[in-house]
Amino acid sequence: NDSEFPSSMRKKPTPSKTPPTVGVRIPSWARHAHGLYEGILEYMQRHSTWRLEVEMDTDDEVPRPDIGKDWKGDGIITFRYTDEEAASWRRRGTAVVNVSSEKASTPLPSVFLDNLEAGRQVARFFVERGWDSFGYLHDPHRRYSTERLDGFREVLREHGHEVDVLEVDSSRMSSAERPEGVRDALRRQIGGWKHPVAVLAKDDISASALLRYLPEFGLSCPNDVAVIGVCNDRLLCLTSFPSLSSVRYPAHQIGYGAAGLLDRQLAGESIKPSQEVT
Repeated sequence: NDSEFPSSMRKKPTPSKTPPTVGVRIPSWARHAHGLYEGILEYMQRHSTWRLEVEMDTDDEVPRPDIGKDWKGDGIITFRYTDEEAASWRRRGTAVVNVSSEKASTPLPSVFLDNLEAGRQVARFFVERGWDSFGYLHDPHRRYSTERLDGFREVLREHGHEVDVLEVDSSRMSSAERPEGVRDALRRQIGGWKHPVAVLAKDDISASALLRYLPEFGLSCPNDVAVIGVCNDRLLCLTSFPSLSSVRYPAHQIGYGAAGLLDRQLAGESIKPSQEVT
């Protein structure tokens, strides 16, 4: 008895154009993955119909697509990529948009946070509140960390200040050595800062780690060290003690913008492989 189903489901299907197949590759460890997906899905609901395939963990109940260099779909939204993948996608004529600041040397159309402006905003905030000693928690092997540092330093120098850079090379540490490696790097260097100090951390994870270890070093926040992160990860911010202040990461806006940029490519528009930041 089909009376239980909506009338639209009882109609005879009508032929329609096959929608483009779009793969979305955003790793589960990306803290803002959910917001990016929400932006992509809203764009689809408003503007376009795609057959979406997503690299997500379903405990192997649903086959996981391999959205890599041999992907056979029409378009890809990816969080980071390799030069080999970029070359293969270009040969195949695959439309691609990258949503990470960390990218290979081959340029692709990209939508991501304006990292320079994020650093500038925090510097202005600290200067307006009368701070005169500044630090930056940096991973020199992350592009976004370098760009945020550049923006932070730019504004501080405009006001006659310099910044002490504390390097924690966490991206080059293995998962097993990272907890102790981060703690040891902080312990070795933080004593050299002039306290009280206003610190911008490259992201919320670094900021949360710093807050966790400050009591071990005989320091407190905000009396000795004021800390601001980037990305405004609600879980990290509210489970830190004291609660972490952070620059908002517009994940929904980035996902929406990336979907729009991909849609233009799928419609035949040629998009220059340059950076588009938000």
